[in-house]
Amino acid sequence: MRRVLVSSLVAVAVALPLLPLFANSIGWIFTEMGRQPWIVWGLMPTALGVSPSNPWYAVAITLVGFTLVYGVLAIVEVGLLLRQIRLWLPGADPGAGVTGEGERELSLGY
Repeated sequence: MRRVLVSSLVAVAVALPLLPLFANSIGWIFTEMGRQPWIVWGLMPTALGVSPSNPWYAVAITLVGFTLVYGVLAIVEVGLLLRQIRLWLPGADPGAGVTGEGERELSLGY
């Protein structure tokens, strides 16, 4: 039972760093959908909702650029997290940092 609980907690701990990335993407999608309610509900033709000053290639370049930047940042974040996990795992001592009164000392702070 304990092994199942620990493996579940490890799976959650691995997934947690990715949640801000998903939350950011989902928030952006809902924000953009909310900016065009007239087009979404069919009250205004899509052709009238397009900005004439922005060519299609500028939008495509921006979309690809942001996707690449967020992809690189996600890879860097996961790499740094894995590096820190590898540094701390080999010498892990569950009793380290416990004072005589049962309180834990601050082991990591900014």
